[in-house]
Amino acid sequence: MSRGGLVIGLGGVGTRVVERVRQVLTASAENRPPDSIRLLAFDLRKPVPATGRLPQSYHFLVQVAPVEAPAGAPVRQVARAALLADLKQGVVNSSVLRALATQLDALSRAGVTQADVFLVSSSFGATGSAWLVDMAYLVRHLAGNRIKVRIHAILLTPEAFERAFFPSQAHRLTHYVVLRELELWQRERSWEQGASLYGGKPLGGLPGVLTRRPLDSVQVVEGQELNTAPEAGAIPLTAEGILCQLDPQASAVLEEAAQLAGVQGTQVFSTFGVFTLLYPGRIALEEAVQRLIIGTLDHWLPLEKDPNTGRPLRLAEPLHLRPDDPYGKLEFWITEPHHSGILQEVMRQADLLARRDQPARRAALQAMESRGLDEWKAIFFQCEGAEALLSQGNALPEPLQPLINRHGLVFLKEVARRVANPDPRLGAPFEYLRKLEQALAAYMQDLDSVLESWRERGESAENESLLRTLQETRRSWEQRRDSLLGRLMPQAAQDAQERYIQARQLQAQYKQRETILRGILDSASLMHSLTHQLLIFGERLVNALALISDSVYNMALDQSLRLEREKRFEAAIRVQQLVLDQGYETRRSRLVFDAFRQELTMQLALAIEELADRESPAVPNQTLPFRVADPAREGEKVALDDPALSAEQLAGLLMRVLTWHFTEALLASQPENSVLGFLHYLDPRADHLGNRLVASATPAVRLLTPIPARRNFLFAPSAGSAITSTYSQTLLGELQHHLGDVYVFQTENPERLTLFRYFDGLSLDHLLTFHQSEPPAGDLSPLRPFILWKI
Repeated sequence: MSRGGLVIGLGGVGTRVVERVRQVLTASAENRPPDSIRLLAFDLRKPVPATGRLPQSYHFLVQVAPVEAPAGAPVRQVARAALLADLKQGVVNSSVLRALATQLDALSRAGVTQADVFLVSSSFGATGSAWLVDMAYLVRHLAGNRIKVRIHAILLTPEAFERAFFPSQAHRLTHYVVLRELELWQRERSWEQGASLYGGKPLGGLPGVLTRRPLDSVQVVEGQELNTAPEAGAIPLTAEGILCQLDPQASAVLEEAAQLAGVQGTQVFSTFGVFTLLYPGRIALEEAVQRLIIGTLDHWLPLEKDPNTGRPLRLAEPLHLRPDDPYGKLEFWITEPHHSGILQEVMRQADLLARRDQPARRAALQAMESRGLDEWKAIFFQCEGAEALLSQGNALPEPLQPLINRHGLVFLKEVARRVANPDPRLGAPFEYLRKLEQALAAYMQDLDSVLESWRERGESAENESLLRTLQETRRSWEQRRDSLLGRLMPQAAQDAQERYIQARQLQAQYKQRETILRGILDSASLMHSLTHQLLIFGERLVNALALISDSVYNMALDQSLRLEREKRFEAAIRVQQLVLDQGYETRRSRLVFDAFRQELTMQLALAIEELADRESPAVPNQTLPFRVADPAREGEKVALDDPALSAEQLAGLLMRVLTWHFTEALLASQPENSVLGFLHYLDPRADHLGNRLVASATPAVRLLTPIPARRNFLFAPSAGSAITSTYSQTLLGELQHHLGDVYVFQTENPERLTLFRYFDGLSLDHLLTFHQSEPPAGDLSPLRPFILWKI
């Protein structure tokens, strides 16, 4: 037999309890209630939060249309009239009947054959208390033979809300009347004749005849001892009590106990006490994710922030404290330029620009103009990984593009190494990329000047004087070679040939030198273009990450603030205690961050390899190979520098990617059993913990007489908990010492350890404050406006 449950909120209080049940259920890893538990609520109006819009989480709420009523009409009767007006429309058109049938059918499809149905309401409001008996009948009628149902009413009394408002006399009289009516409905009586709810006439096809007690149990939540506001007291207390009873094992025990005990006289009420040790997994996980996102951005981006809000304002400027400080100096940022001779040249150029030494720069240019072929070869051929491209010794490779790309790859690797491993003392990478761009532009200008100087000095392969000399020496050699005089005087022909060969070698030398210089120029141009692309991409990326209003940083900050408020609220709930080892969470986050940094470095290297291996790595308008899988598009790859992405869209994409990545990494490092993993941190002595559990799981009503029948349940996480461990056995022994028999159930939720105590057989005399609600002796006239059932 498969057990399930249906939780139905009636009126505003009931709706708030159902919302809390939903919140607890969706805090699990699956982020949704299980199929065997359904949620529903009915009210005459929808709650309107401060935003003026109903939150999506209230999807379970069905609004029943109110009816017009004469002024001064009893409010409970008006509320019930609205329900009856809806029922008159029949199964097809009634919103109440459709909603109930839908949820019962969903339970049936989920394989549930027996369900506990909880009708949650206040005992002092008009709507919930007016609909309670009708709703119990409707559920049992619609369930029919498809699902066996046990129906429980849970009533929250005025005392539970004293911290929210001061209960009026009308509230107290309603409370008195409702409990008296339920006492009469629930006590022993003959049901052979049945009890008609609709005056003996069918309503909308419903016979409306009760042939048994309407409710299997009536549970009262007073919550006075909690001495706190209902949202942090009675409402989560009620939700916890419902969730404990929805456990199939506990439900079976309570059903069997109810059948054996039966109703005795006026002792038709029940209550419960519950206390939970909670590891707030979802909140802790989301908090850790947001901390990782913020920490990652702080690690890579030096930001200047608003001192009041902590939000980024701009990139922080590096501080130039002394002339010899490394701040802003390119040679302290690119520390290994020797892997590329061209990058070394650029770094020298950057140093000259930084010193603003024009005479030294002119001298360097003159030195470049006077370099020979071997010196230019030494620069061009000095490149990490170039050996395979120079297999023919010192010969010039054909084509040059692979070697040019190789210089680009070395350059990108060095830039990526610095970006992936930032030094916070040196500031943001943009300053250095701008200096690189300026140095490369100046270096390219000097290379053009060298080519122009060679042309002016006649040291160019295409120099007219050299071409004429080559032409004349060739003609002279050919004439002497072919003439009779040349044959008679071979030395003259040989001298002419040598002059021609010398001229041709000089042209070849000039041509090779120019080819190498143009290769260096193309390499520098490639580096310059890549630097420019990286600058544009980086500035766009930084805006999305930190500087626009909807940046990743601001979104993570907003989420962190929301989670902090949520955690503070959860910590204030009196029926639970958060169990969280902040030191462990910090260490876990650090490990995830270190792994992410290594992975990012590797991914940057792979992207750079891909970029440098392209035939034309720096073609204008070509996207950079920085792509990420968008979790919102089932992992579809998206280019980060796609111009179609607005800054806000790029920020949203990056937020989704970072959130998904860090969430997966943190879940992978999550211990299998969260609560039991933290219990020793919370309290290393199981007897102290047992005392605290017993003292905190007090009855939800204050009793004046000895405690009636009681059953005790301990819900322990099953994953790796091993209730046979020494610590767990000591805890269980302590609970049994205080409480007697304790049912121990292992659940699938590793984040909750709950002690639940169910108290049965209460009468109204057990309620401390009930008699405060009674009217003056003998005068029943104040009760008439509040009476709904005349039993």
